[in-house]
Amino acid sequence: MVSVRLSALCSALLVIGLGLSPLIADASQCRNLEPMQLDSKAPDDTTMVILGKNQVRKTISLSNVPGFNWNTEFAIPTGKYYKSYVARIYPNNNGKYNAKLSLKYSNGTTKTYYNKEGVLVRRDRPLYMKAKSGYNYKQVSSVNVYFGSPVATGKTYTIQVKGCR
Repeated sequence: MVSVRLSALCSALLVIGLGLSPLIADASQCRNLEPMQLDSKAPDDTTMVILGKNQVRKTISLSNVPGFNWNTEFAIPTGKYYKSYVARIYPNNNGKYNAKLSLKYSNGTTKTYYNKEGVLVRRDRPLYMKAKSGYNYKQVSSVNVYFGSPVATGKTYTIQVKGCR
């Protein structure tokens, strides 16, 4: 019994030490997805900054402003198939946020896998959302992450999405 508890503790410490979510069974099988720059984004919009090839930093804007930025799309490369997808959000501030993770399919359909309002997210604990891709056996074309809240206007966060085999 002690060895089982010790084993569980070591596994938990390994997950924490690597900064990985317990949602990811084998992080070595996961690949970063690249964010898509939406055509509707105004050239002078400073609310979204792409960091490298696989992370986005955003500042939440008001939801009643045309083109508000609570959605972020991540592209699935053509011919790549993943069994699951994991989004990791690091807010710079504690707060309550509305969060949603959806997969968009090549046939034009969308399926939402995570949808919660008023989720308390702390700046020292990222929010993880996961989706499995087995819906109607269609090719996933992009991952959509919706994150924001009227009370979170002006707050900044960093987001990253991985596809896992």
